[in-house]
Amino acid sequence: MKKVYYFLLGILLVLIVTNPSLKDFKENQGHETYEGLTRDTNFFVCSIYVSSGYNPEGTTYYGKYFGILGNFFFIRSKNSD
Repeated sequence: MKKVYYFLLGILLVLIVTNPSLKDFKENQGHETYEGLTRDTNFFVCSIYVSSGYNPEGTTYYGKYFGILGNFFFIRSKNSD
């Protein structure tokens, strides 16, 4: 039983340590500044990030990303005129 406990604790620790930071998200998105980038929700083992701003065409964009184990996965986007 102790082995299972230590195994689960180890997995939890790995998830916490590899939860990507806002700096990691900035680098992933290719931004020079933090403008338009936020961490929407932090669950300690994973996080939800938001990227928003203006396209070169003048329209606004909004994208949500799921960050876990040092990686980011696109969730959804919203564009408006």
